Amino acid sequence: MKRWTIIIALFAIVLSGCATKSSCPKKTAFGNLSNGFNSENDEYSPYFYENSFYYTVSNKEKKLSEKVYKSEFIDGRFTRPQIDSSLTFLSLLNSAMPVFAINPKSGNLETVFAAVTKNGDLNRNVFHSEKINGKWTDPKPIKEINTHSFESHPAISPDGKVLVFSSDRDGGKGAVDLYVSIRNYDGTWTAPRNLSEINTEANEITPFIAEDGSLFFASQGYSKGRDYDIIKASPNGSGRWSNPKLLPMPINSEADETSPAIFKDKIFVSSNRVGGCGGKDIYAFNLCGPVSLECLIVSTFPNFPLAGIVNLYDETDEVVATRKVGEGGIFSFGLVPNSNYKIEYINDCRPEFTEIKDFYAPCSDSSVVVIKTMFEFSPQNEFDLVEVKVPFFVSGYYMPNTRENLEALRLKFAYNLIGIDESTRYIEKPGEEYDLFSKEVENALDQAAASLYNVVAGLSDECLERKESKIQITITGYADPRSISPKAVFADADIDDERFSLQVARGTTMDNLLLSKLRAYYTAKYFESFIKTRDKAGSISDKLIWKIDGKGVDA
Repeated sequence: MKRWTIIIALFAIVLSGCATKSSCPKKTAFGNLSNGFNSENDEYSPYFYENSFYYTVSNKEKKLSEKVYKSEFIDGRFTRPQIDSSLTFLSLLNSAMPVFAINPKSGNLETVFAAVTKNGDLNRNVFHSEKINGKWTDPKPIKEINTHSFESHPAISPDGKVLVFSSDRDGGKGAVDLYVSIRNYDGTWTAPRNLSEINTEANEITPFIAEDGSLFFASQGYSKGRDYDIIKASPNGSGRWSNPKLLPMPINSEADETSPAIFKDKIFVSSNRVGGCGGKDIYAFNLCGPVSLECLIVSTFPNFPLAGIVNLYDETDEVVATRKVGEGGIFSFGLVPNSNYKIEYINDCRPEFTEIKDFYAPCSDSSVVVIKTMFEFSPQNEFDLVEVKVPFFVSGYYMPNTRENLEALRLKFAYNLIGIDESTRYIEKPGEEYDLFSKEVENALDQAAASLYNVVAGLSDECLERKESKIQITITGYADPRSISPKAVFADADIDDERFSLQVARGTTMDNLLLSKLRAYYTAKYFESFIKTRDKAGSISDKLIWKIDGKGVDA
């Protein structure tokens, strides 16, 4: 596969706030973030969490001088960085290089960082703290990870379950190696494992775990010059990586590059290359090839017009792009890698029905990514009469319990037309209790019928511009959960209704499947009659195709 060549970094950070005196040359090296972020001091360990950009600054002339700076992204601009005093824990020295995740056990925001302990040996260890009621708790060392050796550069996975750090403890492959620990269900961490599959005899430091699980880190063991370079390894199961590879220029150079961090389609690194503001500076480069989304909209209803609009929402639920969709139902968007999106489709004919899909735009540093998907649109109303908790049918009968139908059924019993033998005893003789609900049954049926009418009446001529365009209405019926005698028969007049595709002869054997279909049929006839009384011109009734379906006993 052809490598996606990184040619130019289209990245700029616009600062809001008062300007500061320039400490950078007029023209810095390609990718340098320049004034506002970089200075004559060392800047490193960039990290992004939600809308905040963190990095660490160390005064080269002073020992134990590390401070964490923070810049927030507000209204399209990064605020001028300020020291984040909330992360300067008084009990520790040089509390720096913070990373963040939601603690999967407590649900609180957690920070993991490196700091120097005041125990006389000025050893660096890894600590954690949780934010509760807006305040960080007193930091505690992660006892399963720390030793009397050097532990630093913590990296935590986005789900808060995997921790990678660097250490010079005994038993490694090089002076400083990367180690991994997995968080247990109870919140503790497993004993660290040396990442021997990617460590070298040289130093590996400053890991970063990307959203897709890839591990980025700095190493002196993958290039001839023994300078630090940025390496990417592919995820290979929880806490395991493989296929480490050296990232190309301009991400790497002949100088040192450390502290990789990914934000959208960019990679941020700290480098002491020529052309900076002094010491280590933060740089940003393109990492990912283009990502596009190609989508086909289909309808669950045959020949339904697909024209409409599609809105693309970013992670903040802001509309970032809009497309008009024609009858072909095809649209595409260019996406920013390492970003989450929502796609909203609004059909011109049925704007009250919108379909929304979530998408993630992945990052590939070696190819163009094309996401192909299908968007299924269901332009149909559903009205469930079961939700109305009243008896819609007399047990064993097939006509809805309207006042007119109840009166007619009682007359059949009175004249011994039904109920005298096994052929029709499956039908219950209706008592007065059914009269209490008949008005509610009629109201529910009228509401469903009115809903059907309004849907069809609301369609414009453009939406039904084809003369053969029809709207299908499906009515589904169910029978009572009881058995019917094998001698039972249909005792009404023959039904030969071409419009509803139903033919039933008098004397046909009655079972629950036929009973459920008859209930659908007589309910559909009620709806049809209701719509015809409103549709004086007949223009709406002509657009309807009726389909009835019996499902037997309601499970």
